[in-house]
Amino acid sequence: MAGIVNGTTNYILTKMEHENKSFNDALREAQAAGYAEADPGDDIEGRDVVYKIAILSSLAFQSPVKVEDIYRQGITEITDLDIRLASEFGYRIKMIGLAQHGAGGKLDVRVHPMLIPGNHPLAGVEGVNNAIFISGSAVGEIMLSGPGAGRFPTASAVVGDLINIASSMRLPDFASYFRPTISSSIKEIFPIEDTTNAYYIRLETQDTPGVIGKLGLAFGSHGVSLHSVTQKGVAGNGHATIVLLTHAVREKLLQAALAEIKAQPTTKQVGIVLRVLI
Repeated sequence: MAGIVNGTTNYILTKMEHENKSFNDALREAQAAGYAEADPGDDIEGRDVVYKIAILSSLAFQSPVKVEDIYRQGITEITDLDIRLASEFGYRIKMIGLAQHGAGGKLDVRVHPMLIPGNHPLAGVEGVNNAIFISGSAVGEIMLSGPGAGRFPTASAVVGDLINIASSMRLPDFASYFRPTISSSIKEIFPIEDTTNAYYIRLETQDTPGVIGKLGLAFGSHGVSLHSVTQKGVAGNGHATIVLLTHAVREKLLQAALAEIKAQPTTKQVGIVLRVLI
């Protein structure tokens, strides 16, 4: 199960993509439109999505998880350059809550921005709309979508909850028949470092001969296979922006490679690391 379950972040990312706005400009517009609060931290840092995916995960897998164990990454470091580059590679960036089976009977539940292939159903969800993409052994692949921010969608959700509570009070047997049974045993979450993902990496280096070769050697020595490497211009300070896409690899191997790259004297900054939906 993968979902866009926060209308504020989806609105911001959509504005950045379609109108070439910076993150701060898109956030201010979301606040002016009533889609983001004065303090938008819960939305843009992913805390709102963490609570929602925890609930959805417990319903889908009939076991609760600890909210504090869910890995979280917000969207504040995403730039308009990342949005444009993702599009060039055939992706769109979306804030995703992910819940799926992991190894050893654990669940893989996490919240972070992802590069979504342009032909994936979630890639077409724009503005304040939310969507849940579900893959089941019997049902196959389905997606549910609808508005996820604004006063009327919020009011509708609240009234719907009140009606469900009232219905359960009047008709307990009927309500319990349709309510999934949730285990009292907390399900362990698969550590983020043991997950396997493809990655988008943007970093800034000195514009000197051999830099890309050093990057390739660092990644290769840790078993990270590169799908593509692109240099996007040179700044006035002599620094170059390098963008890389990797093949699928365990997170701990990627982080080890990045630690080596950060220590290289030619590396000025690792700007952002985003996972790719595969």
